[in-house]
Amino acid sequence: MPYSKSNQICGTGHKTGREVTTLDSHDASSSGTAVEAEARVFLIADVRGYTRFTAEQGDETAARLAAKFAGIGREVVSRGGGNVVEVRGDEILAVFSSARQALRAAIDLQSTFALETEEDASLPLLVGIGLDVGEAVPVDGGFRGAALNRAARLCSLAGPTEVLATDAIIHLAGRLEGITYTDRGGLELKGFDEPVRVVRVLRNLVETPAVDRVETVQKTGTDPTERELPIGGFLGALPASAIVGRDEELASILQSVDAAAGGSGRLVLLGGEPGVGKTRLAQEAMLAMRNRGFLIATGRCYEPQQTVAFYPFVEALSALYRVAPAAVRDAAATTWPHLAQLLPDEMGLEALTGSRDQFDEQRLFRAVAAFLQKISQAAPVALLLDDLHWADQSGLQLLQYLVRHTRNERLFLLGTYRDVEVRRAHPLRQVVRDLNREHLVDRIAIRRLGQHETSVQLASLLNEDSVSDEFAGPGVSNDRGEPVLH
Repeated sequence: MPYSKSNQICGTGHKTGREVTTLDSHDASSSGTAVEAEARVFLIADVRGYTRFTAEQGDETAARLAAKFAGIGREVVSRGGGNVVEVRGDEILAVFSSARQALRAAIDLQSTFALETEEDASLPLLVGIGLDVGEAVPVDGGFRGAALNRAARLCSLAGPTEVLATDAIIHLAGRLEGITYTDRGGLELKGFDEPVRVVRVLRNLVETPAVDRVETVQKTGTDPTERELPIGGFLGALPASAIVGRDEELASILQSVDAAAGGSGRLVLLGGEPGVGKTRLAQEAMLAMRNRGFLIATGRCYEPQQTVAFYPFVEALSALYRVAPAAVRDAAATTWPHLAQLLPDEMGLEALTGSRDQFDEQRLFRAVAAFLQKISQAAPVALLLDDLHWADQSGLQLLQYLVRHTRNERLFLLGTYRDVEVRRAHPLRQVVRDLNREHLVDRIAIRRLGQHETSVQLASLLNEDSVSDEFAGPGVSNDRGEPVLH
């Protein structure tokens, strides 16, 4: 959760900072001595899905999870040279004097959380971590500084098992043995005028011994080098600007997400003309789900591959297989051998061959559904299938099967399609008609942005406070809601 309270003032005098109590009761500021700001590194860690875990498992079990989280946090941070200055249930705030120590501690925290989760899955420590460095003034037994707020924003953005830091920390720390960095680009963070350059911090499994890499994958069920967030056109980039004019549509999607997280599987389809913003809205929804603890995977349809059987599912299931718990992957070959028809390389099996009649197809469908059901027992699952108007008929039939047979699972299916491409004889049209008749699909029509929304979006893209509606006017008619300059 972000560390921001309306009655706390950062060093610049704006209500965007965070004040915390330090461990040093002899703080100079409390004795009336003038104190200059010092550069400190702030680490904020948050347990993903804690509120829902409390609702589902009860206060007593949630308290055990929080106590375990706090104990590990204090031990690892102290061992790494930092101080835990505040624990609030599912959140930890720590302070370091060294960027190198803070980064190493963040990686050690995630490794320890993963090991503990593997040993006791009833207390899942799925934690996101954010870090920033900056000057902070000790005042009245606490710190004040904008760096706290940046760290909090990055913590809220980080997914389960992920560490996000500002590039300022990376610049100070330099290269660290056993740690690698992935640039996530400039992000607009709430409360800050300028985009913040963000870097993902990973344990460098290439530079560490092979046995460590194997142990990490076995213990966590995840290979950090492979678990990139498939957003930003689903090619790995985070959104560069805030989404505009889609509050109602996003709220509708997230309502279905809540239902899926509670065990009521959902399919939501976003339809609209090309370029209207379907993918951007889906991107925002997937990011929200990732931050809620969902395992997410995406599959995209392409026009040249529209005759390739199950094309989007191959991509999505392959990504999901890589982040599935180790126990699920180990059991896949013997429990769901027909899944190898889509994932032969991942499962180390040759695809089963045969008549490919309707019975073989049903076995495959059952295997895919059972595989997803098993994964969703560990964490809710979200699959995004983009550009379904180019999906082949077999893929659409699999989608229809999953919707019908996962109604009581923690599975959320999100699809996008161009409505102008779905003619009367299109197979997607029949699938949607059937599912709609069974009340198994929520359809959301994505319309062009109005002139005012386009002005706001254009101002965001140009990094301006505002632009006139007249200036943005040509973009509305010529780009279907996505402004361009002529």
